[in-house]
Amino acid sequence: MIDFPAIEKEVHRMDSGLAVWNESFIAATVLLSATQVGPHLRSIFHFTGYRKNQLAKIRKFFKRWEQNGVFKDGVIYHGGWFDERCGGVAFWLDVGVGTGMLQRVDDENEG
Repeated sequence: MIDFPAIEKEVHRMDSGLAVWNESFIAATVLLSATQVGPHLRSIFHFTGYRKNQLAKIRKFFKRWEQNGVFKDGVIYHGGWFDERCGGVAFWLDVGVGTGMLQRVDDENEG
């Protein structure tokens, strides 16, 4: 298992301009942490070591990921994060879902 400092390091590698207090940085670390301990709020909160004052924000991320199908029934439905060509973009799009900047839309329901 990868530890949380390694996850923080990876997020900084992907976007060195994000400060650790930035909402997107926190969402990205939470999302990557889910790959290690599962998409479960309590497990992630314990794994990350974020302070209790961050819990409400992390709950909002979870709610948005659940509403948009990223987390469902204890499974992570990523948008192709591991694709060599566009996986990084897919990951950051899902971070945007968590922060409320984006929503996932089912192509079948598009007009």
